[in-house]
Amino acid sequence: MGIYAQRAARLLNAAKSEEEAFNRLVGQAIIDARCAKCWKQSVLARRLGISQSSLTRIERGQTCCTLWRLVQIAKLTGRPVQRMIP
Repeated sequence: MGIYAQRAARLLNAAKSEEEAFNRLVGQAIIDARCAKCWKQSVLARRLGISQSSLTRIERGQTCCTLWRLVQIAKLTGRPVQRMIP
């Protein structure tokens, strides 16, 4: 099992619901895309026009990321949106 599959399995096991698990997996995909660009949260948040605390909640899976926001993140990071949806 690869590192991403292991991480996904851990997140799914820790989640209380399918929706929470989905949000956590999307959040992790956003973290991976952001880190691939060597950006801090503050950089991506500023480019998205949101607060860093809002981005933190999205990345932690505490807040649902809208499809529109996910498309914005995909465009900014150069990652296909399909790779950000589990």
